[in-house]
Formats: sequence, structure tokens, C-alpha cells
Amino acid sequence: MQTWPQTTIEINIFGYDSVFSDQSWSIENSLKTFPCEYCDKVFKAKNSYYNHVNIHKGKTFCVVCNKHLSTVSNLKAHMAQKHGHHESI
Repeated sequence: MQTWPQTTIEINIFGYDSVFSDQSWSIENSLKTFPCEYCDKVFKAKNSYYNHVNIHKGKTFCVVCNKHLSTVSNLKAHMAQKHGHHESI
């Protein structure tokens, strides 16, 4: 692994000051990807990967109206709003 001297970068984007240091950001972390084992999609964010895999596992499928939702939380909201199911899924 390449080591770099301690650096701090200050950036002003849209009026917000942001400070990045090598302790909070690294090239290795920015290049990490999460490929789906069920299809050819690849994700940069771990939570996006997990949300996607739940689709393959059937955890986002409404058995009442046969609709696929994008996330488990969207399924829970759908069940409450459309079908009146307020219990835990």
C-alpha cells in the first residue's frame, strides 16, 4: 500500500467548506466496489448493494399485489399505505 505524507485539502463547494484529510479519505476506499452475486450490477456504496441484493432474495416483493419495491422500507410503507398492514414484515 502506498503511503503518503499527512495532507489536508480544503474545498469550497456551493458555499460549503469541506476539509478532507488522509485520515478520513483514501484512494483505496474510493475505489472499493460491491458486485452483485446474482447479476452483473456493481455498486460503489455498501448500503446500495445490500438494498439491491434484497430484491433478488424476494425481501422487497408484495405478495398481496405482486409488486416489486426497491427497498424493504419501501415495501413496509407500501404495505401500510396500500393494504393497511401495519405490523412488522
